[in-house]
Amino acid sequence: MSTSFSMNNRRRFPRFKPKDEIYVVDSNFGKVVDISMGGILFCYQGNYNGNEPLSTNDILFGCQNSQIEKIPFLTISDISLGELPSKDAYNRLRRVIFDNLTSDQIAQLEHFMLENVHIPQLET
Repeated sequence: MSTSFSMNNRRRFPRFKPKDEIYVVDSNFGKVVDISMGGILFCYQGNYNGNEPLSTNDILFGCQNSQIEKIPFLTISDISLGELPSKDAYNRLRRVIFDNLTSDQIAQLEHFMLENVHIPQLET
């Protein structure tokens, strides 16, 4: 029997929600919405007009005392959430995939995720 996840989801890795707030720093500062071994979705405040190049280099994750630096990625999408009432509100959503991770970076990412995301199969 197939589930809707397997039939409608083409992602290689399941996504997880952060336990606490996780932040991303590339050319912007953003808050992680979900994360997987394949990439992240984060919201941020900024302007992107479609002509400027998107960052393709490093991401820094920070959650309490844990962080990962210099994670290569590719931006898949960057969309506007429209005009929001507060200047402090996030107004853009960016999806990135990790690109050419080394075995050390994969191990760091696995460790980071085990400590910082909700994984239903591991929670009792």
